[in-house]
Amino acid sequence: MTRLSFRFAKRKSTAQCLWALRFACCVLAAAVSVEIPAEERVTGAVVSLDHSAADLKVPPDAGVIPVPGTDPIRIAVITFALPRDNLLIAEATKLALAPLFPNRGIKLIFCTFEEFDRIVLSRGAEFILGTSGAVTRLSTFGLRPLATLVSKGGPDPNRNEGSAVIVREDHREFQTLGDLKGRTIAASNALSFPGWQIVLGEVAKFGINPNEFFGKTIFTGDARSISDIVKLVLDEKADAGVLRLCAYEQFIERHPEAVGELRVLDRRDNVDVACVHSTDLYPGFTMASTELISPEAARRATLALLSMPPTERGARWTIPTNYKSVDALLEAIRVGPSEKLRATMLNELIDD
Repeated sequence: MTRLSFRFAKRKSTAQCLWALRFACCVLAAAVSVEIPAEERVTGAVVSLDHSAADLKVPPDAGVIPVPGTDPIRIAVITFALPRDNLLIAEATKLALAPLFPNRGIKLIFCTFEEFDRIVLSRGAEFILGTSGAVTRLSTFGLRPLATLVSKGGPDPNRNEGSAVIVREDHREFQTLGDLKGRTIAASNALSFPGWQIVLGEVAKFGINPNEFFGKTIFTGDARSISDIVKLVLDEKADAGVLRLCAYEQFIERHPEAVGELRVLDRRDNVDVACVHSTDLYPGFTMASTELISPEAARRATLALLSMPPTERGARWTIPTNYKSVDALLEAIRVGPSEKLRATMLNELIDD
């Protein structure tokens, strides 16, 4: 048998031998596979996937997000100009997100502008609720917008935040924002987007450095100090004052005696919003996640926000589609991500 096999192999070419060997291996593999019970065969990912799908048990708490730790999930809430809106929106948001973190709970941290910045920079919260300007300004520290507030008076998420510049009615020399060059203006805080920075954006359109436009700026320090700003204007300690969108209307509602004493400069009446304003409009208050929250947690939190019922004043969460206006404004006034532009401008280096 050995001698015959040897003679047979010699008569065949190398290629033919290899072909015969491959054929024999295939036949052998088929024979072996037949002997293996079907339920014991492993044919790769398909069988494994079928097996997993058949045994998959969806837990009843599938909506719960497993987040390591025992401390409450923190939401840093920047001071609103209208305190009642602040509380209603923050509490409603807390209720909407609470079912996602039943073992940890949620803690609201109400903070000033400066405290808000410190919390973001120190990574002291999982979520933040602030102006679109603050979220964009601090975006390099890991903030990612999830949703933006809209209301009955401002249903467009891309255009429901702005500023009103007020002056005394009897000061007729002030007809436009340009008339305030070299004058004294009152505002809440240099970090406030609707209370200061949006107005600087309007000044930047004049083609000049907005930080050099006004003669003097009086900051009251708190977004809730609407009355203080109005009083400075009425007492003629400031030529003009900056109020967040709709703060003027709410002040007049509470103080009807002020009707006829104040006037909104460069007044714009827009069908998109219920309140008068002096500036362009931007996305409103925004809920953002920080890098302390996983992508899956951020996704589910967004779904929960979008499903949240409106507050009694009609505020609800939705998705904005245009943050370019905020980016452009911050670049124009050179704060936030664009602040480094200051050091690259030769004329500003000379001024400094």
